[in-house]
Amino acid sequence: MRSKLPKDIEDELIATLMNIKPMEIWIFGSYVFGSPTKSSDVDVFVVKKKFKKNTHKKIVDLRNDLNEFARKYDIEVDLFVDTRENINQKLLMKDVFYTSAFSNAIRVYTKEEKEDAKPEISKFEAFKRLMMDLFRG
Repeated sequence: MRSKLPKDIEDELIATLMNIKPMEIWIFGSYVFGSPTKSSDVDVFVVKKKFKKNTHKKIVDLRNDLNEFARKYDIEVDLFVDTRENINQKLLMKDVFYTSAFSNAIRVYTKEEKEDAKPEISKFEAFKRLMMDLFRG
């Protein structure tokens, strides 16, 4: 499944978000399951492995880059950044915002793991699948 953003705009958005070295990038909201209008913003969740000392500065710089992106395409970007660990905790606690965001989100980028890394399903992915099954009835 793809977002409802034109591919070239989605690709440029992902390229812009790469400045903070994400593990994953998710789009949610009207550009996934709704009907985006001219005034709709793009809701984006960037998942980091962990926050480092310079993460805050990089996010501030990224917001400036996203302002340029918004001017270029006339689409505002609503950015959320968190660690996978914190997201998993929020989902397990059934946090309303996190549950709502990730129950209708699509992953548009995943950092490729090294070949020797063992593949496993994250708690986050398991919870998302569970929520999708529950919503489908």
